[in-house]
Amino acid sequence: MFASEASTCRARAVLARAPHMHPISALNELGAPFRFTDLGKVGEEHSPYFIVEVTVADMRFEGWGHSKREARASAARACLAALLARAGRVLPAPSPHQDFTSDEPHRFPGECTH
Repeated sequence: MFASEASTCRARAVLARAPHMHPISALNELGAPFRFTDLGKVGEEHSPYFIVEVTVADMRFEGWGHSKREARASAARACLAALLARAGRVLPAPSPHQDFTSDEPHRFPGECTH
């Protein structure tokens, strides 16, 4: 999903801020292409629920809401929750091993340098 080290660092930063952002804004900032698909509407005419799916990197997440906007945000939130839960597998985790014999501070593989 994230090819370069710069995009991996950006993704880590976005995922760290994601709980404090609007879910669709967080998906936009990740930079990965995503697509919303309206799956339908259920419930009474006066109180419908809209069902929307978001597809990111061949992964699909469903969201529900009383409006399409609310359903899209719900789907984006489900996607972000899954990415946060899988962050150690989706994004390379820094190595816990450090070289204590060197006088230079060791940079962990995948560590952001900014």
